[in-house]
Amino acid sequence: DLVIPHQPSYNAMQLISRKLGIPLEKMSVTVKNYGNLIAASLPLSLERALSENRLKRGDHVLFIGASAGVSIAATLIKY
Repeated sequence: DLVIPHQPSYNAMQLISRKLGIPLEKMSVTVKNYGNLIAASLPLSLERALSENRLKRGDHVLFIGASAGVSIAATLIKY
């Protein structure tokens, strides 16, 4: 229902959207307003999505994290 990726730049968000076939509307994007917050972008994006009522109980959230382009991890939760 919602994808929350690590957000190094808005261009990266557009690339992730395009490469994974996920519309930007299905992603919580905070980098445009807050810049690159490194790992803090994940909890901030979750908080923003909740504040904006973009999530409801039972929705699935995919978190995607990356480290210097060397490693990547993801987890899927049911909110």
